[in-house]
Amino acid sequence: GLDKAIGATVVRADKGKGEPDYSKPGPIILIGPMKKKDRAGQKVKADYNGDWSKLTDAVRASVAVDSVDDIADVMDKLRASGLKLAKPPKDRFSNPTEGGYRDLMLNVEYPNGHIGELQLHLKPILQAKDKGHKHYEVVRSIA
Repeated sequence: GLDKAIGATVVRADKGKGEPDYSKPGPIILIGPMKKKDRAGQKVKADYNGDWSKLTDAVRASVAVDSVDDIADVMDKLRASGLKLAKPPKDRFSNPTEGGYRDLMLNVEYPNGHIGELQLHLKPILQAKDKGHKHYEVVRSIA
């Protein structure tokens, strides 16, 4: 129902169905594939000292919008829809990564108690992320 709450189209990347059309105005929800077991294990070991209960991005999705103002609008609509945040958002617009990556990262609690990740992006940044993710993986493996 998130798509109805924010007036978005949905692309099911988790099922290999469709490509987002970033040229059309309005939000796009991209449902990503579940994090693979090997990568999840690496993250739990490196970041959470082996505590699997701290892994919060096995289930993930992105919302791509046209402008910074749209991010605030989407956040207002998410709050109004009853979306429950599991912890404060990580604002990488105000504090971008060393590589210049920017988003607003939310950990949301689903009705079943599971915590997933929802990232809010500007469409051009998400397009660049798609192209640059292989480089990110290389840098992450070196670090």
